[in-house]
This record gives sequence, C-alpha cells and structure tokens, in this order.
Amino acid sequence: IHLPGGSGIDLLAEILTFDESAYVVIISSDTIKTNVIAAKQLGAKGFIAKNCSPEKLNEAYDKCPTIAARQKGQK
Repeated sequence: IHLPGGSGIDLLAEILTFDESAYVVIISSDTIKTNVIAAKQLGAKGFIAKNCSPEKLNEAYDKCPTIAARQKGQK
C-alpha cells in the first residue's frame, strides 16, 4: 500500500484506468481493514498479507484467469 511517491491504491486506480479488466492482487504488509476494503472496492481481485503462506500465494496466483488459461493449455 505504501510506495515511494504514492500509494498502492493510487497505482491500482492508474492500472485500471489503462485496463479495467486487469487482474490485480495487492500484496502488502499493511493489512489494515480500511485499506483492504478500499483496494477491493476500487477493483483489486485480492489482497494478501506479505507474511502469508506459500500455499495462500499460490492459491491467488492460480486464480488469475491468464495463469489458469496457460496452465489449462499446458495439460
């Protein structure tokens, strides 16, 4: 969420301005509920704590439509 010269929320809004279908998952050490809610309301597809388990990170990765399509095509 906290970036030099801005915020992850602002960056999310900018990304979605260019591609409103972008699949953005925020990974942050700041898991304050209001920030999580703001990110999801703005269009983030997920919000993961930096200290999450590898399984949780893989779960989010696998939910990405682009990744899922690639994995399906490789089977």
